[in-house]
Amino acid sequence: MTTDMATGRYLARLRSEAGLKQKDVAERVTWSPAVLSRVESGERPLNSEELDSVLGAIGTKDAMDFRKVVARVWKQLPKPPLGHPDESLLWKTEQALREVEEVLLNPSIKNSFASLLKELKKGLTVASRTVQSTEHSVALVGDIGVGKSTAICRAADLEVVDKKTATPAPVLEVGGGGVTVCEVHLAQGPEYGLLIEPMGEQELRREVLEFATLLKDPPQTTPSDDDTGGQVVGTSKELERAIRNMSRLTKTRRRQKGPDGKRVRITIDPAEKLARASMNTSTFVLEILARMNLEGRTKRELWYSATENNGDPLEWLKRNFELLNNGRHPDFSIPQRMELIVPRPILGEKSLSIRLIDTKGVDRTAERADIGRLFSEPNTIVVMCSTFNSTPSTSVQQLLKRVKDGRFEGIENKAVVLALPRHDEALAVKDDDGFAAESVEDGYDLKREHAESTIQSIGLPDLRVEFFNALRDDSEAFRSLLVDIVEDLRHQHCLQLEEMIVDAHSLVRNFEQEQTMEVQRDAARRLQVWLDNNHELNFGALYAPERSLMRALNSAHPSSVRASVRREGEWYNLEYSHQLSYGARVAAARVVERKLERLFPIIENLLQDEQLEDAFGLLRQARRVVEVQVESLFRKCQIEGKGIHVRDMKPSTVLWDDCDDEWGRGPGYRDRVVGHHDVWFGDSRRDYRERIKGLVEREWKETLRRLSAIIEIE
Repeated sequence: MTTDMATGRYLARLRSEAGLKQKDVAERVTWSPAVLSRVESGERPLNSEELDSVLGAIGTKDAMDFRKVVARVWKQLPKPPLGHPDESLLWKTEQALREVEEVLLNPSIKNSFASLLKELKKGLTVASRTVQSTEHSVALVGDIGVGKSTAICRAADLEVVDKKTATPAPVLEVGGGGVTVCEVHLAQGPEYGLLIEPMGEQELRREVLEFATLLKDPPQTTPSDDDTGGQVVGTSKELERAIRNMSRLTKTRRRQKGPDGKRVRITIDPAEKLARASMNTSTFVLEILARMNLEGRTKRELWYSATENNGDPLEWLKRNFELLNNGRHPDFSIPQRMELIVPRPILGEKSLSIRLIDTKGVDRTAERADIGRLFSEPNTIVVMCSTFNSTPSTSVQQLLKRVKDGRFEGIENKAVVLALPRHDEALAVKDDDGFAAESVEDGYDLKREHAESTIQSIGLPDLRVEFFNALRDDSEAFRSLLVDIVEDLRHQHCLQLEEMIVDAHSLVRNFEQEQTMEVQRDAARRLQVWLDNNHELNFGALYAPERSLMRALNSAHPSSVRASVRREGEWYNLEYSHQLSYGARVAAARVVERKLERLFPIIENLLQDEQLEDAFGLLRQARRVVEVQVESLFRKCQIEGKGIHVRDMKPSTVLWDDCDDEWGRGPGYRDRVVGHHDVWFGDSRRDYRERIKGLVEREWKETLRRLSAIIEIE
């Protein structure tokens, strides 16, 4: 038997947890400490007898269990890595899958029972894959300037002492909001470093074009404040800052005396000067791109070296992060995503790998694709941040309503509302009688009651609300809170898998017993009644998938509308494909949920009947089959909705040209753009409601077919 580096490291871990030194274990197996050191480093292989000797010398229960773990042969599932926190549960899953497979190979098995076991086997495999992954993400979402970056750095212990104020300063660049140019991940790696996923060349050129267009060809008519809020946006201020820095077109400011003798501040913009000197927008864009020297900005990673870099590695991270974030590093292009790497667990976790994600701040709307995707990732926790006084903020409420309407399952297990108080805000809270909070904890409790009431009205009564004052609260407690939330999510995944294992054993054990079969027939007959009466769907509640997009257009800032139109619907703050995808999902959910609201209570009531205990496995599997198939239905609708933009809208140059021509014609820009969209979607050739209807009908029939296949007990 041989060992590798992972085995050696795990032996070292077992020895360390036992409180033993290499010398102690080496003496017990009559080796030199040098030999044991080579074993633990993976340099020296061990045979079975030697491994037994080392484990016996360590002597703990974990060491004795490890011998069994090593001897296990995995056939149905991939072998989990050594030290996996749920290895024993995965082994039980492996054994359950073997039992199911053995019964499936029985030539006398009946078709309905085979269908039931095949569905269960598929479910076990999918659920085990979720449990097997020990990689988790904790993503912080919230409004611009709410304090996400500061909270993340406190949680990850990524702070340096500010030399000016002598106070802790986050490694991530912070300010008044709108500072970070892209999504930032904090993860464990071999050394301190920064990994960059650069913006694609086409996207970068488009952003430069937007920046150049408003300088070279500004609108002839300045829209009113009522129409645009006083903003005229070509590209985001974070991207504009990076473009200016990369092209050495940064603004300079100085004070000088005005005609009246008073000193005034003037701004000198070399980009405006260059725009005036350029013949047209195209030559202006080419000049900017040439100045950016993209050919020389090809690096993708940056690593700290103690021999090459002087000083604290966190200082090094902070300095280089700011250079990359602002486009001031000569070797890197504008990042689309950054990973900040440290050589230790991000939250001090032992058996898991947790990364923190600092999402771009929400600007007016949380209806963004990058945020929406987080709720579909089974091992991701979404922390929705609000300022203390606004908890939960309007954007958080908007986000919660969207996931509720879209029937994203398990939200209360994988999301948390986090209030980020500042200074003494918690002490200023008053109760219903007008008395101020007596302590910070009292203030938190009062605010929690208010927040929970709001969240309950949305329909998520079990969603937890937490608090963290980055300046005053214990960062270790905050770290523990985040780890606990991840572990609670894993616990839910494990409970689901354990339930499926129990059902597998029960079904396999009783599949030939006539008494059990009769109980299952009884339960199946009750489900069959629902099945017989729910083939036809009521599509009166089905609305067109573009409804979500049209609502977003009507509520978005006109500058966001323009930014998206100029990018053919691909602006991160108003992304057409995401809105259409979500709209299609919600449209389908509104139709199907009425059926599910009748079926699931029936199953739940049957599961309360002790006389049907032998059918519990069948009933739970029936519920799982419907849940999985309906989620598949929703996802297919999302794909179809996204296709509306990719397949039909994006190539429609007439639509984009008509909308783009509306900019600069005075108030009402957004309404005129919405009008063009109404005309486009009103074309009789584009009845997307009918397409979604047809898809839902087909997938609903497949859902009922699969349910019928497992309850037709012969």
